Amino acid sequence: MIETHRNDVDTAGAKRPPRYRPARDVGVAAALLLAAYLVVRGIAEFFLIDYAHPLSYHDDWGGPSLAGVLAVHSGPALLILAAASVWVFRRRRAREGKTS
Repeated sequence: MIETHRNDVDTAGAKRPPRYRPARDVGVAAALLLAAYLVVRGIAEFFLIDYAHPLSYHDDWGGPSLAGVLAVHSGPALLILAAASVWVFRRRRAREGKTS
């Protein structure tokens, strides 16, 4: 007889398909590394731009305007930080709901 673990059965009692945990872990690690890179790059962009000389960022992605350059380089960082904040907030609320 095949042993069924509690994690292999959903709440309705139906058996779930097997999870490919190593592949999922590699994907999550790659996504976290990419997110960390984009956040650090977005923050660093504020310090690397020479605001007094528009020619220093004129040829960057999003250029020639400063707003476009900051949107392209720091926009993804803002989106990642907002999504992480929402995730943490929802996770906290779910934990609080379970304990009460």
